Amino acid sequence: MNEFLLPTSISKTALKEALVTQFSLHEDAPRTIQRNYRDTFDWRLYKKGFLFQVDKHSHSYELTLIPLESGRRRVLIMQSQPAYMEDIPSKIWQQQLQGVLGIRALMSHITISLRQNTLRYVDKDGKTLSRIYIEEARLRRPDGRLRTLETRIRIVPITGYGKFSEQISKFLKKEFKLKAAKQVPFYPSAKALGLSVNNYSSQLSHPFLAKDRTDRALKALLLTLLDTMEVNEQGTVEDIDSEFLHDLRVSVRRTRSVLSQIKHIFPQRNLQRFEGGFSWVGQITGPTRDMHVYLLKFDDYQSALPKKMQPHLLPLKEFLIRHQKLEHETLVAAIKSKRYQVLKQGWRTFLTSPCPEKTSLANATKPISETANTHIWQAYSKLMKRGSAITATCPDEKLHKLRIVAKKLRYLLEFFQNLYPKSRIKPLISALKKLQDVLGDFQDLSVQIDALKDFEIQMKEEGSLNPDTEAAIELLVQQLQSHIKEQRKLFETRFAEFSDKNMRSEFKFLFKKNLLNLKQ
Repeated sequence: MNEFLLPTSISKTALKEALVTQFSLHEDAPRTIQRNYRDTFDWRLYKKGFLFQVDKHSHSYELTLIPLESGRRRVLIMQSQPAYMEDIPSKIWQQQLQGVLGIRALMSHITISLRQNTLRYVDKDGKTLSRIYIEEARLRRPDGRLRTLETRIRIVPITGYGKFSEQISKFLKKEFKLKAAKQVPFYPSAKALGLSVNNYSSQLSHPFLAKDRTDRALKALLLTLLDTMEVNEQGTVEDIDSEFLHDLRVSVRRTRSVLSQIKHIFPQRNLQRFEGGFSWVGQITGPTRDMHVYLLKFDDYQSALPKKMQPHLLPLKEFLIRHQKLEHETLVAAIKSKRYQVLKQGWRTFLTSPCPEKTSLANATKPISETANTHIWQAYSKLMKRGSAITATCPDEKLHKLRIVAKKLRYLLEFFQNLYPKSRIKPLISALKKLQDVLGDFQDLSVQIDALKDFEIQMKEEGSLNPDTEAAIELLVQQLQSHIKEQRKLFETRFAEFSDKNMRSEFKFLFKKNLLNLKQ
């Protein structure tokens, strides 16, 4: 496909008449198209090298997957606009984008209104061999105003008849001196909107310098977490997809982890109300997130049952959907409440206020590298001590508590990872994640079992539990209980891998040895 820009000095009418005369083209009636460039909130398609363009016609949607580098564009016609990857009924698309979008929804990032004139190159048998689209575009701003973009001429050949398109391209270059468009409309549109493409990630790696004061460095880190929390609020309120609430909750958990683990940095009188406030945010967001998780797991729940029993679980899904909506309404009210807004405003004011040059707080002015080494080594030592004490017969509660210790260590490693060589810190985070996955699955299974039992009671009280559904839930609980035993055995393997000689040496070298060197 060839694409050219039409300068304002050249009349669209004159160009169209010249093309029709030179090539005996057929002209179709003009049409108006609304074009959207869609991606997930965190730009997963763009990160994988694709643009996703959706043209809304009068009775259909034309989907185009555009490779950013090179490769064949894929076009698909649908009667409705897809919200998720599974809404696209194409095996080729599914294979190409498998695992890219995950559970994230497709959102409109850019909207363009097109006035499109179509000219067709037709052979003597009436077969269309090439199409020329003349597109006048206007970009829709967030406030609803329109901005005129450059007019484009697109030449799209029918497969196997590329020579006719080449003739048209040569004519445009020679007679009108047109220049090829180097970018698809997405890029100038994003620039005109001031849109920061690919600017969001839920991953955290703050650019600390080893000599930075701890209080200033942590304020910068906590401010980043607050920004992440706020940027996910609107998607949470609109319930676009479950990842908005997930990322909001993670930013809150990370904030609470900093405040609980790293002490004597900020005046305690300032932190007490914030610690209580973020604990409250964790509580108000929990029930909705729980419903999201159970709905996401529902297909797995259903497939775990014998085929004859799978339909009997559908009343549980209806129950979950109904209660998710109720919990979401409560959550939205909390997010819009004065208490929530005052908490955020007060926290931002505190984080953006300058740190005093002199302070009596023991750890405030220490280099951030010393603080990082101290707390990572302490958290690692605690994990090793508690993990080594786990036996095959110890209560499940000990594994639950160990999961919390592992999570706190993971947060510290992620917070301060740029202070250490990437080649050495990444394997430690990866190894810890494997251990966390087992502990997390063990915890999730325990929570799911208790939750399913509670759901069963609630459904009975609501009159939505029939004997077949009750039997399906009870069988599902039994299967989850058997998985708990498997996870417990797997823990022994994962902890042995995490605590082997090489891993212990790496932790000691990176954190304890560095800490001793800093104190000398």
